Amino acid sequence: MKKLFLFLVLIFTSKILYAGQIKLSCDIKLNITYSSGSEENKNIREIYEIEETSSGISIIPVSNTGLSPSVSTYRTENSINNSDQNKWDIKNKHTNQGNSHFTSVIIDRNSGQIFTSHEMIKKDNKSTIFTGTGICEKVDTQKKKF
Repeated sequence: MKKLFLFLVLIFTSKILYAGQIKLSCDIKLNITYSSGSEENKNIREIYEIEETSSGISIIPVSNTGLSPSVSTYRTENSINNSDQNKWDIKNKHTNQGNSHFTSVIIDRNSGQIFTSHEMIKKDNKSTIFTGTGICEKVDTQKKKF
């Protein structure tokens, strides 16, 4: 009976045991291209939280820049996950109020290089494309500054 109880506990907590969360600080050079042909360049610092569980992966910006895409494989029908042990590589596609969004985040886990893109095509076929490249460093969440 004890073995059965232990087995059931391990099965129900396996998602928790597998869960991993990493926080990255990324310096990104962002290029914004509008359908009119005009461009903007910005340098931003983005904090990303990456969460991996047995159910999927999510890469979410938690800074308030509003310029970096988030991607996830959780409950996402139009998701492509090309991640492996050396890189996170997730692409999403969705439509919101008639606007199409294509997002991609690729992070090389060995070098720290990040590549992001977010293309938004509006109902009137006007588009905005955000492409970013940069370097990320792991944030040591064990060392608190405050």
